[in-house]
Amino acid sequence: MSVNNGDDQEATPAKRQKLGDGRFGFRSNDMELLRTGSFSDAQVIAGNRVWKVHKSIVCLRSGFMHQVLAGPFKQGQAAIVRIDVCTEKQLDLVLEFIYSRSIEATEHLSLADCVELSMLGNVLLSKN
Repeated sequence: MSVNNGDDQEATPAKRQKLGDGRFGFRSNDMELLRTGSFSDAQVIAGNRVWKVHKSIVCLRSGFMHQVLAGPFKQGQAAIVRIDVCTEKQLDLVLEFIYSRSIEATEHLSLADCVELSMLGNVLLSKN
């Protein structure tokens, strides 16, 4: 399979490799989906905040979300997941990581915040 890069020349392996490196904005597109909630098919709730999420993204990248949303649980059937083990800020950062594979922390995170995020990540991001 060749990739047309606009000049009708077959893409070299180096050019083909760049397709998944973010040049086409897949990560930023995923983050835009999280920010806007466009095309969402599930909700995640922490505290008083609701995130409109996408099962195809969160279930593939989070073992916990896959178990809850794809399993026989009432939460999964309703496509609403309430998480009471973290703060809104912490879940926001975890969802940012799920959608972008990075965290752009705009405010200073304390060592305690980092430890709590690490423990939360062990639960929410496990592949099970």
